[in-house]
Amino acid sequence: MKKSEQVSAQLLWKQFEQTGKISDYLNYCAQQNETIEEGTEEYAGDSKRTGDPRKGSEQR
Repeated sequence: MKKSEQVSAQLLWKQFEQTGKISDYLNYCAQQNETIEEGTEEYAGDSKRTGDPRKGSEQR
């Protein structure tokens, strides 16, 4: 995670803590999801993983 993304996440979380609004929490979650999508496959959700590249291996 880049430093600017960390700062953004912290600001969004602080905003949620102050207001308690669900919309602020969802904004924080959306920013976190963008960061994860930009990450490597290692951090990808199950639907985004490519599976085992070995021939004949089963995917979950």
